[in-house]
Amino acid sequence: AIAIDRSGDHLVVVDTAAHRLAIFSRTGDLIGYVGGRGGGPGEFNFPVDADFGPDGELFVLDAMNARVQKFQRDGDSYRFVGEFGERGTAAGSFSMAKALAVSPSGHVYVTDALSHKVVVFDRDGAFLLNFGGKAFAADGRVSPGGFYMPRGVAVDENDGIWVVDSLNRMVHHFQYLNEAYLREHPI
Repeated sequence: AIAIDRSGDHLVVVDTAAHRLAIFSRTGDLIGYVGGRGGGPGEFNFPVDADFGPDGELFVLDAMNARVQKFQRDGDSYRFVGEFGERGTAAGSFSMAKALAVSPSGHVYVTDALSHKVVVFDRDGAFLLNFGGKAFAADGRVSPGGFYMPRGVAVDENDGIWVVDSLNRMVHHFQYLNEAYLREHPI
């Protein structure tokens, strides 16, 4: 996975097999690394995805530690500032987290493949909600909000949430009802 900071001068590449992040300049020069294998703050156990928040925070999905770690830029590196999530079936937990995306509104979306859902947090790690549920596609259709092993997730500039539903072989589009959207589409 790769994430580009809002200023565009850092590229963060998730090096899953090495359990770290590689930081590159915009021109492709290696600046350094963040992390290493482990379960402590700033350490990783198979990180799989990363994204930048609207205020420049870096969020990393640390898959086998079943958590999201949050970092702040510190010069040419990043320092650990917090974590959230856990392994399990309770609200705000993951069975098998696969991807994350951070919206312009600061929501952190994490796909949980084995639980067939998307877990949503605020940027400080407070659990907000889950959406989805196990559903098989029939004739190219699936129940609204149903997934069968969701994998990738992305959020566009209008807070539209795009989820890859891997075993149903489709992409779902959801819309966060932010103020701009509600002004254009009143309910």
